Amino acid sequence: MDIPGSIAACTIRPAVEAPTSQAPKITTLVIRGLLRTAVITGVMATPAFGAGLTGSDTTDTSVITMSAFGADLTDSDTTNTDNAPKHDGWLDKSHRFVSGRLNTSVQWFDHFFSDQLSLAEENAAMAIRWRNDFRSSEKDGFEFSSRTHANISLPNISRKLRLIVERDRNGTDSLPEDTVRPADDEVNIGLRYDLRNTQISRLSLSASVNPNFKARYRYIMPISSRTQARILQTGFWRKDDGWGQTSRLDLERQFTPSIFLRWTNSGTYSETSDGVDWFSELIWLNRLSARTAIRFDLGVSGLTDPTFQPTEYIARFRFRRNIHRPWLFYELEPEIAWPVNDGDNRRNDLAFTFRIEI
Repeated sequence: MDIPGSIAACTIRPAVEAPTSQAPKITTLVIRGLLRTAVITGVMATPAFGAGLTGSDTTDTSVITMSAFGADLTDSDTTNTDNAPKHDGWLDKSHRFVSGRLNTSVQWFDHFFSDQLSLAEENAAMAIRWRNDFRSSEKDGFEFSSRTHANISLPNISRKLRLIVERDRNGTDSLPEDTVRPADDEVNIGLRYDLRNTQISRLSLSASVNPNFKARYRYIMPISSRTQARILQTGFWRKDDGWGQTSRLDLERQFTPSIFLRWTNSGTYSETSDGVDWFSELIWLNRLSARTAIRFDLGVSGLTDPTFQPTEYIARFRFRRNIHRPWLFYELEPEIAWPVNDGDNRRNDLAFTFRIEI
C-alpha cells in the first residue's frame, strides 16, 4: 500500500537520542504507525465516510439539521449510524424509520410552531415558552391573552420526573392536550413522570394541584418511507369534567424535504361531555427557510349527542418567523370560522392574531 506523500515526507526527530539497541524497535513502531495512518486515510477517502463530497452533497436539505430555535445541531445530535450492524426485525426497522428523515421533519415543524405535541414531549433540561396574543375578531372584538408554560427536568430526584408550571391569563382553551389547564390568571403546578420514553413509544403519568390526573401513551407506526401514523391515547380525571379519555390519530406524509401534510382526528369523552367531542383537521406545512415557515389549517369540530353533527368549520393561515435571537418568534394568523347555529345557519367570523413568543 502506498504511503501518502504528505505522511512519507514527515521526519520523526526524537528529543533524546535512543540507545543503539532500541533503534530497531523504535523504527518498527514508527513504520507501523505510518502504515496505520495511511490505511485510515485511504478508508476515509471512500464515499462511505463522506470524504471527497462536493459542496452540493453536503448541503442536501433532505435532512433537516436545524433545531426548533434556529441553532445548528451538534455532531452528537446527528450521529452517523452507517457502521452500525443492520437488523431486519420489525423493532429495528421501526427504530431506523423514526430516526430518519421523516421523523426529523415532523419534530422540526412541531417545535418551530410550538405545537401541542412539542410541548407535551419536551425533553430539554429546561424549556420555557411565553406566548402573547393580540387578537381582534368580529365576534369578540379585541382581546389580549398571555400564556406561560415551563417544563423543567428534576434530575436530582429522578431523570424521569419533570416539573410543569403554567399560567394562562385571559387565555382560550388552546393549551396542550396533556397538560394542566389553569383558570384565568391562575398559576398551576404539576409533575410528569415518564415511565417509558423512546422514539417509537412514550408512556407518562402526570398530576397537578388543580387537581388533575392523567395517563398518556403515544406510539409511532411507520407506514412507508414518507408516511407514518401517530397514535395517542389519554385517560384523565379533572376536577370539572370527572373521568374521561381522549383518542387521537395523526397521519403524517412528507412530500418534499420542506413540505409536509398532517391529518389529525381526535375524540374526547368525559362525564360532562355531550357524547364525544370530536375534531378533524388537515394541516399543510412548508419550511421556507431555517427561520421561516408557514402552515394552512382546515378543520371541523362537533359533538355526537344527541346526534352526530358539526358545530364549527374553520380555516386558518399561520406565518411564523424567528427574529433577532434563536428564542424569539413572531407570528401572523388570519382565520375565518363558520359556527353552525340552530337551523344549520352559518355566520362568518373573521379574526386576526398577532403573536409574540419567547
